[in-house]
Formats: sequence, structure tokens, C-alpha cells
Amino acid sequence: MYDFADFEDCVKKSCSGKVISKSLQATDFFLPFDFSSTHKITKCEPRAYMNDMVQVVFKRGSFNLHYKKKFAEDSLEKSFLKTGYLKKKSVPHPEKRQRERGINHSKIRDIIAKLLPLMPNNRHGFWLNISSSDEPDLITEIDD
Repeated sequence: MYDFADFEDCVKKSCSGKVISKSLQATDFFLPFDFSSTHKITKCEPRAYMNDMVQVVFKRGSFNLHYKKKFAEDSLEKSFLKTGYLKKKSVPHPEKRQRERGINHSKIRDIIAKLLPLMPNNRHGFWLNISSSDEPDLITEIDD
């Protein structure tokens, strides 16, 4: 596979046409958001750590986190949202992304320099026109 169109084609042809492929656009994604209360999360006892959870459930109509530390146990329940949202009984819809995030300029340059010579000419357009940005590379440059 040389580009995303090749990938989509492979997916569509797999499983005798029983698989549906949908190309996502920038507006199919949301801008980062956080409606949680740092105070509630740090003060809750016992503290809920993702490392300890084996099952997490968000229930329609509930603003709490329901989780299990062991499959055979009953669910635990924690309130983690800011109080203002709980009083309103509503959480705002996150904003949709209006433009593509883009891939870091240096990564695109490396791909073009190293991989384009190995591809047929009719596949160069995808890589030459892909959205780029100054955003850090999500794989290598974002701290945990």
C-alpha cells in the first residue's frame, strides 16, 4: 500500500464486501476538552487509577464513572465532573475541529525524500498534498 486510497481499497475488498470503509474529515474529530474536576479526582478515596481498572462503563443519564477493579466484583462509582456541570445536569458538546491537524513538516519531508522514489508516480500526489503543520509529532514528541 502506497497511500490512504490503497488502504481504503484493501479494506473495501476484504471480507467479500462485508466491510464498510468511511474516510473521516477534520470535522469528524473534536478539539481537546476536559470537563473533569482535578480536585474531585485527587481527593476521592480510594483513588481510581486506570492501571487498576479492568472495566469502565459510562451509563446514559449518569454523570459518574462506573468501573471495576476485578471482573468478579461489583462496580464502583465515582463522581469526576466539575460541580457546575452536575448542577446543570448537562455537559457542553465539544467543539468540532475545523481544519486538519496536519503532520509535522519534518516528518513529511522525510517521507517524501525516502519513500516517494520507491512509489509509482501516480501515487505521489497524496504525499505531496498532505496537510502539514508545526504541530509536534504525536508519536515521538509528546510527553506522557
